[in-house]
Amino acid sequence: MAKQLSEEEKAELAARAPLVELKRTAEQAQAAALASPYSAKGWTPWRAAAQELQAAITQHAAVHGVNRFKVESWVTYQALHAEDDGAA
Repeated sequence: MAKQLSEEEKAELAARAPLVELKRTAEQAQAAALASPYSAKGWTPWRAAAQELQAAITQHAAVHGVNRFKVESWVTYQALHAEDDGAA
């Protein structure tokens, strides 16, 4: 039997949606960097996107009082795999 989520838990999960988009942006920037010969300038967009994502995850965890690692794991799964299993 699935656990019923409280309104607070539902709000916290809904607040993760922008984090998933940030993760997808970082993944796209990394793919673009990997598709070209190495240059520091070529990796700048990925580094900026990854830094923004990490800061946003840390802030989300602090604001909502949840485990940062669990948020990051959930975000990564949603960004990379959720469309495969219909969960997104």
